[in-house]
Amino acid sequence: DCPDPEPLLRNAEEDAVGYFLADAEAELAEAASSFACSAPSPTVVARYFLARAMIWSLKEDERSTEALHRAKQVAPTYFTESLGEDLRSRWEAVEVETLAPTIQVSLRGSRKGDVLVVDGSEVKVDPPATTPGLHLVQVRRKNAVVYGRIVEARAGDAVELSLSDSGA
Repeated sequence: DCPDPEPLLRNAEEDAVGYFLADAEAELAEAASSFACSAPSPTVVARYFLARAMIWSLKEDERSTEALHRAKQVAPTYFTESLGEDLRSRWEAVEVETLAPTIQVSLRGSRKGDVLVVDGSEVKVDPPATTPGLHLVQVRRKNAVVYGRIVEARAGDAVELSLSDSGA
């Protein structure tokens, strides 16, 4: 039984716009947990990162720019209009550069045929790697999501994920 992330994201967006930040954080956390069992479209992933950017922006957290970058990288033309003109202008100013993969991703407990998906796109490099910042990392097995988590990685980090943590 996997919850649909879209109503949770809509609630998080509405709560953030209304400055109910604790409620927005809770809804966003629930939406993120649904990524452990669903394969969201790039637009849904972008909505997550846009809502995260809005919350961090209202908290004056500098990571809001990272979240805007990730949203634009995942779905370059999508923006949630209800999040307002200030966030939209910041989103429009984000330039999505193509960075060489710099962060190694290690999967413990994966099986032959498992597919690593980062921000909705299959990772086809070996060893798996991605760019610094926020990411939705999933493992798909026979087209079903068996693992999913939002991770935040800094340049020089290595991300180690254990599928045993998810019961996969």
